[in-house]
Amino acid sequence: MPRWPWATAPPPAAPPTPHSALSFLPVTFASVPTDRLHIYLPLLLASLFFFDLFIITLRHNRMFIPRYGRKHRLMGGCFLVLLTLGYYDAVEHIFIRPLFDVLLSLAGIMLTITAAVEFGGAHKAAIVNNRASGALDPEATITAEEMWEHCFYQGLNLAQISYVHVVGALPDLR
Repeated sequence: MPRWPWATAPPPAAPPTPHSALSFLPVTFASVPTDRLHIYLPLLLASLFFFDLFIITLRHNRMFIPRYGRKHRLMGGCFLVLLTLGYYDAVEHIFIRPLFDVLLSLAGIMLTITAAVEFGGAHKAAIVNNRASGALDPEATITAEEMWEHCFYQGLNLAQISYVHVVGALPDLR
């Protein structure tokens, strides 16, 4: 046996690994299996969006100081946090899915209610003169009535996702 440990024979080489389509990316992304790319790619893109939104918010932190619309802005922040957690949940399964879907729907309802309550007075249909629906015309403003309509559709989303989860939990009755 040699006297020096480094003088021993090198360990056998590991078997070659197949070339990965992600090998050009940093090690953290190269380790993602390509069969799960459909999960990680939207997560990465959403993370880039939320990072950009965070940077814009930091540069314009006065958005959260005025009282006008503050509840709506804070509720929007909560809604975006829930969306981000939803993307993370798609990979790590940290939530009970029906509970998350109901929370997200309730947050959407609260977001539209805070918009209608806080901006409704300045956005009455009698005051706002739109050629088309506020959401369809880039020059238009969403009216208070349209905000309440969005609240109705958020409630409809809650009813639909609740129906999907309840029917999915029922035993097969064939």
